[in-house]
Amino acid sequence: MAGLKVSFLVLLLLPLTSAAGDENFDINNQLSQYSEIHNPKLVTDGSVPVLSFDLVLMESIADCGCKSALGVFSVYVQNGSAESYLIDGKVALGKEGKKFIPVAADNNLISAARLMVSFSCARPD
Repeated sequence: MAGLKVSFLVLLLLPLTSAAGDENFDINNQLSQYSEIHNPKLVTDGSVPVLSFDLVLMESIADCGCKSALGVFSVYVQNGSAESYLIDGKVALGKEGKKFIPVAADNNLISAARLMVSFSCARPD
């Protein structure tokens, strides 16, 4: 009986672990109380892989303690238990809409790896 309960629980949790669909990335939005990231998708612009997404603001990110309307994104590659830094940068989060951020300098850097993309407040300049 306990095995059946565990199997049922695993079946319920499967959709939560693959929320990005068939995409090979996870998003950690540390500003999720104030902004949502919808329709994330990896696209290639030439040989540069780019994450496109729709930004929806519930409140100004200034309300979460950010000192500007800029956010920082960081991208890591997950290969088994190893994590490797790829790229980071700033992205404007003051207005809703379609956003595009590079996730690596070359497609070959991400071809067989799981990407971890993190968003947080940018430091003021």
